[in-house]
Amino acid sequence: MRDGLYKNIIVGGGNSAIPFFKERILSELAQLKPSDCAPEIFDSNCEDQHPSLAAWNGLKSFAGNVKDQEADARFKESVVTAADYFEEGDRIFAKFVL
Repeated sequence: MRDGLYKNIIVGGGNSAIPFFKERILSELAQLKPSDCAPEIFDSNCEDQHPSLAAWNGLKSFAGNVKDQEADARFKESVVTAADYFEEGDRIFAKFVL
């Protein structure tokens, strides 16, 4: 599983606009990764949008694709409401662990 995580790193948000940000992450990962693993970094930013909007646009796209009952059910399973959190505490997030 660790190799899969190293090969699917996504950067986004305002910090990803810092010059050489991806290169710095790769450099730091080189010291941590297994020797036979080649990390891959993907940029979540769109050319026509500010990097700080990447998370917002991703969730907007995810929520906007709920067009049928099956997709609506999957969306609702992916959401933790404030009420859920207050009832379960941080245990609620265990269902999302890889």
